[in-house]
Order: sequence, then structure tokens, then C-alpha cells
Amino acid sequence: MEEIGEYFDYYSYLKDKINSGGYVGYMCSYVPPEIISASGFEPLPIIFPPLYPERTDEVYPKYFCPYIRNVNEYILRNGLNLEKIILTDGCDSSKRIYECWKELGVSNSIYFLRIPFNSDENSVKYFATELKELFKDLNGGIETEKLVKTIDFYNSLRDKIRRDGLNPLSIFSLLTGEAYTNFENNYDHNPQVKVYLLSSMFPLDFIKYLHSLGVEVAYIDSCFGGNLLERVENYHKDPFYVISEYYLKRTACVRSLGQEKRIENIKRLKENIDGVIIYTLKFCDPLIYQSARLREIIKTLNLPVLTIEDDYTLGNKGQIRTRVEAFVEMIYERRKVSL
Repeated sequence: MEEIGEYFDYYSYLKDKINSGGYVGYMCSYVPPEIISASGFEPLPIIFPPLYPERTDEVYPKYFCPYIRNVNEYILRNGLNLEKIILTDGCDSSKRIYECWKELGVSNSIYFLRIPFNSDENSVKYFATELKELFKDLNGGIETEKLVKTIDFYNSLRDKIRRDGLNPLSIFSLLTGEAYTNFENNYDHNPQVKVYLLSSMFPLDFIKYLHSLGVEVAYIDSCFGGNLLERVENYHKDPFYVISEYYLKRTACVRSLGQEKRIENIKRLKENIDGVIIYTLKFCDPLIYQSARLREIIKTLNLPVLTIEDDYTLGNKGQIRTRVEAFVEMIYERRKVSL
């Protein structure tokens, strides 16, 4: 597999940005890019191309999150040093890398953001305080008006993306504060089937591979997916509280037991998709736990479901291809029956 994906040049953009500086990296969707942008930095989602582990086994056990192992693998292989990175306790693996990266000297500055598990009033207030501390750390003080103007800008980006149509990479315009906009797809738009992709984190190359098999991803429901395109409302009076509430109460992270918004979203899109693909990372316990329940609910909507388990490397493409082709054939048969 190519180290720098030819399908999306986000990988190249990411490496160039790390070398040039002026960014704050993050790997969790609970980190609001609005806070980073308002502080004068460019937000930078850390999503490297999939690599087979060579250096990572020296640092992390094999049962560690494959996405984080992949990030670590790329950093070690390329000798990268992250200028500033925000880590969170969004999942167990995310918590553990904080001490590891401090020891390894992966970044000049690592900030740890605590995220409450619940989204009740006390949790929203707690997270608002955490976001204020993050803003003070990045910006050197609290400037509410700067954050309000930045949320204005991000809402305009959300409106633009929804208006222009969501393609697999257009969400990166939002995630980077419009620093990255080169997300034109270089393939034809005549797919055999359209699917709803549900995942936590997945390699961007997976979308390319699905398309080569005649499958277009119509909607991405992942850590960095379409659930971030809802507008932030009524934020001018207390932007920290409102943005805290927004990120805690949006369509739930898979670590949350409440998945009602996710199911409603699938129902809303049902007429525009042929099925659902669930891409699960090995050892991603929250998604593995939720996927069994979600599969049963999705089946009641009369939508076929395919679950793909992978270690982020896409190393077993032959098996993935066989299963996806069978899934597409099943959709064809359903179409014949419905005629």
C-alpha cells in the first residue's frame, strides 16, 4: 500500500502542515475546532495513511486501538514531532497514550482535555469549564467575542457543506477551519449502490476501495462524520456553555449508550441508501458492543447490514472484497424482488 494515498491528498496536506507549523493536532471529535481556530491556530485532525505495524509493537500491546497504533507507527517511522496536540479521555486508548507520548517526546506540547461521559446539565457545565481552560491555554486568556465570531464562521462552513452536498472528504473543510479544501473526488459518480457508513475511525482509503467495488458512501457516521454538520445555535450570550452542550449532545459517540439520534438519522436517510456498512476496528469495544444492537435495529428498517472488522491496515482486502461483493449482490436481488 502506498504510504501517501493517491486518492486523497489530505495525507500530503497533513505531513506538510506538521512540517510548517502553526497548528494544533487532535484525534477526538469532542475537541471543538472552533476553540482552536479562535485561538489563532489551524485545527489539524491527525489521520495518517494505513501502515503495517513495525515500530508500534515496541510501545503498545497488540490489543491497543488500531487507529492510535497507526498514528504512532507513522510518527515513529517518519521521525515526526507534533508542535501541539490535544489528547482526551474519550476512550481508554486515548487516555493511555498521554503518558506514552510524553515519555516518547512525540510532541512539544500535549494538552489533556477531560470529557464527561454524560450530557446532563452538570456535565455540560463541567465541560464548558474544561473548554475555557483549553482556550486560555491556547489563546493566553478568555476572549469571548473571538469565539463567537469563530462559531459564526464555522456555522457558515456547515451551511456551505450541506448546500453543496456532502462528499466523503468535505467534512475536512470544517475540521480544519477551511484550511483544507481540496476534496474533489477523482472518480465517476455512477455507483451501483449507496451506503451509510458507520464507524469510529476508519482509513480514508476504505472509501476508495468501496468505490472500486461499485459502492458509494452516501453518508459517513463516524468520529469525524456528518454529525458535526448541525448548526450551533443561540451561542452569543455564553458560547462556552453552548458549544459544550453542542458537542456533548450531538449524535452520540459510540462510547455512549444512547444511540437514538443515530437510528433517527438512518431512518431519515433510508430512501437515499441501499444498506449500511459497519466498519469496526479490532479491540474498539464501544463500537463492537453497540454494533450488535444497531444491526438488529437496522434490520427492522428493512435495510441490509454488512459488518467489516479490520485492524486499520486494510491488509485483508481479498476477504473484504468477497464480503462486499456478496453484499452488493444481495442488494441487487432485493431490487429484483421489489420490482
